[in-house]
Amino acid sequence: MSDKFETKEGTFSLIKVDPEFKKKENSPDFFGEAKFKGMDIRLSAWARFTDSGKIRIAGYIEEKQINDYQKPTESQLNDHLMTPAMKSVHSAPQSSYPGPHEAPEDDLPF
Repeated sequence: MSDKFETKEGTFSLIKVDPEFKKKENSPDFFGEAKFKGMDIRLSAWARFTDSGKIRIAGYIEEKQINDYQKPTESQLNDHLMTPAMKSVHSAPQSSYPGPHEAPEDDLPF
């Protein structure tokens, strides 16, 4: 059995944030994720009281973006393979038309 939790289609999970770990006072009380109609969704929720004293959970949902990332581990931060390679100026495909910093060849007949 895997220790990693997998969100299945049509389900969600929320995790309570301990007050001492909240970044700001108005940060979400819960966070989590859901899967609906094939979309991965991020959830943020706050616990509040109704006028009659009942607990009400209200929240915010947003589609999880492909470029969302999880915080890298210490070993990933120290791994030189995680550092993006610098692109060489010469790695771009060469155009047959002169660019703004290129002089056209001087083969004009006049």
